[in-house]
Amino acid sequence: MNFIYNYDYPKFANLMKFEKNLSKKYKNKIKKLESLYNKELLIFNLNNYVKLQDKKRKVNIKYIKKIFNYFKPILNDDYIIFFHGSYSKDLTRWNSDIDLNMLSLNNSCNNDFVVEELLFSIMYKVLGYKGRDKIHTMMIYLKETIKEDNTIYSEKSNIIFSNNYKYHYSYRNNYKDVFFKLKNSSRSFSSFKNYILSYMGTNEWEYSFKMLNHKNKNQLVDLLNTKDLLISEELFFSNLEKYYDKYLIQEEKFSDIKTVDNFNKLIKINNLKSIYMLLLCLKQFIIIKKGKCLGLNIKKIFKNKTLKKYIDKKDLKQLNYYIYNYIWFLDKVENLCNKLNINFSSREHSSFNIEKFKRSYYKIYKVTFDADYEVYNKFKLYSKKISERMMNEND
Repeated sequence: MNFIYNYDYPKFANLMKFEKNLSKKYKNKIKKLESLYNKELLIFNLNNYVKLQDKKRKVNIKYIKKIFNYFKPILNDDYIIFFHGSYSKDLTRWNSDIDLNMLSLNNSCNNDFVVEELLFSIMYKVLGYKGRDKIHTMMIYLKETIKEDNTIYSEKSNIIFSNNYKYHYSYRNNYKDVFFKLKNSSRSFSSFKNYILSYMGTNEWEYSFKMLNHKNKNQLVDLLNTKDLLISEELFFSNLEKYYDKYLIQEEKFSDIKTVDNFNKLIKINNLKSIYMLLLCLKQFIIIKKGKCLGLNIKKIFKNKTLKKYIDKKDLKQLNYYIYNYIWFLDKVENLCNKLNINFSSREHSSFNIEKFKRSYYKIYKVTFDADYEVYNKFKLYSKKISERMMNEND
């Protein structure tokens, strides 16, 4: 998208130099990890794999912070910057999407769109991302007064133009709905908080937050605390039953796979939703049992003392193992897709031959695709066992 760079600082030439130098440093930093990563794809070792993913995630976060810090003279700490998705749960794959959010707290948004375009353009280049669907932004510019008049929507870029101001809310396809809900609000953080609380419903797994800048940390913690106070036993058991019926009973149908997006949704999207919903149910179970648990961070949940009082430690250990084993399997799939020049995306509609892919999988990894995918069935087995244990608490 074309835009005019109209800031005195940082100067555009210096910005490009900054990007080039940072990209070089990042590549040198990640090169050592990549060699270890390629070895880890051959044999699964839980401790080694988790440590490696933690290191990669920390490096990415470090360099994302460096990019934001470069724009401090413009942003002026008037933004809440935070993750949701896998980065907030510490459950990333090697090439996980980055769900990065910026919430503006000020009232001047004339030039914010330009800043955002530069920020995420630099992130793509520095982190070496290629293809679509890699860095998702959920950015809201809060303005004191917005009228319904003269509002135009641009579907392709998810930009909202209103009264000569540009508002960017590119959280997938619901930005129109979001805009109308926020339009008559006070444009304060509390308005955003109330929106999130009402929108999440049973989809709280979408909104596990992790802060990047700490100035406004208490506001986000307050959001999570407020949501936790709304959890009741009735809501928890309702979510648990939905999870059990929707994700643990149904069987996958590989015969239905005709396109890349079919393949992606079947083995990745649906299964990650299942894992995230389980984390939500575990978190809610902890809370109704008077324990404390903020967000959906997998490590904090599985180490929670309250949870261990009710759920067998050996079952939790096995469940944790199979979750990471499945994430490792996804890494292998995505690594092979990259080698075959397949854009492994839920929005890629090109044709896909599952049998041909399975043959390539065996050729590269010396194990069958079906044998590796069996780990997800093992995850479901332990998920059922633990879900039934939590259900029995309602008897």
